[in-house]
Amino acid sequence: AKDIASGQCDIGIANTYYYGLMLNKEPDRKPWAEAVKIIMPRFVDGGTHVNISGMAIARHAPNLAQVRILADWMVGDKAQSIYARQNFEHPVKPGVALDPTVQAFGPLTPDATPMGDIAKNRKQASMLVDQIGFNAGPGS
Repeated sequence: AKDIASGQCDIGIANTYYYGLMLNKEPDRKPWAEAVKIIMPRFVDGGTHVNISGMAIARHAPNLAQVRILADWMVGDKAQSIYARQNFEHPVKPGVALDPTVQAFGPLTPDATPMGDIAKNRKQASMLVDQIGFNAGPGS
């Protein structure tokens, strides 16, 4: 967003929560957010990539009952609403309201590619990112 605002590039790829933070919680970066237009990508016969957040329970967790209570709370309406409002992300639970900033991006159609298929291509994708210098920034 900073480089778009400064004219160094015309397009960028970012997680939506960065935009929400810049626009709503980082006053010095708000002009960057205001310089971009969010476009939710859709691919032919697919959807938008969605990062995965997860929770795992260790097999021998000594407090299994408490961990399950926490896990259930984390995917409940209240926690998902807090998460959506504070982090500008899409809640994992359907029906939980989006933050108005995120809602303004338009509808999200998550890509339905199974995680196993994505994982099979991780190494090749990482190599491609390195080969094209994606993380090197503008001018690379």
